[in-house]
Amino acid sequence: MSDSEDLELEEALQGADELLQDMEHGPDVKHLVMSPVSTQEQITRTLKDLEESLNVSKNGLGVDDDTLELWVADVQKWAEVAADLKTKREVFEKVMAVRRLKEEEMILCREMHRHWTALKARALELGTISSDSSLVGMSEDADAKKGLHCLLLKKQTELKAEMVKVKDYYQRILSHQPLLETGEEEEENSDDAAESDFSTSDED
Repeated sequence: MSDSEDLELEEALQGADELLQDMEHGPDVKHLVMSPVSTQEQITRTLKDLEESLNVSKNGLGVDDDTLELWVADVQKWAEVAADLKTKREVFEKVMAVRRLKEEEMILCREMHRHWTALKARALELGTISSDSSLVGMSEDADAKKGLHCLLLKKQTELKAEMVKVKDYYQRILSHQPLLETGEEEEENSDDAAESDFSTSDED
């Protein structure tokens, strides 16, 4: 492995550690949605580079995946068998970096799914309240109830717009593992945010 490859791997691992430390303090969902370059995109790019680097090393050494797994086990136990320890250590670092980034990628997917689920629950709650017949019925408090109903409809519209924006952003950065539906049926029913179901995971 050349000095430049060692430096690139070290920088990639350092970046992954920083991303993991940031996530341990809780994801800033608003920043995640609005950031031009999302954490997910950074992880995906780094993961792709590491996997390509690992494949180059594997092909250069003429070994298969099973051999790599044996080498990883050897380094973990600090044992030296057929290949020298330095070579095994280099492969070990790449394998572990790929595994760690895949785990971080799954953590982010879960956080984005949790955010989306929270938005849908809020939309359902607003839809239920705004459709309450007691808010639109005529009575001595008709003006107050109409005002509240209008406010609820406004909040519902704002939330619906936010969900469209979030859905579009999440679909772009999760194109390789769909989290949200991409069909047009929810667009046709977009006037009723309470009944819209954008997430494939809720079909179970």
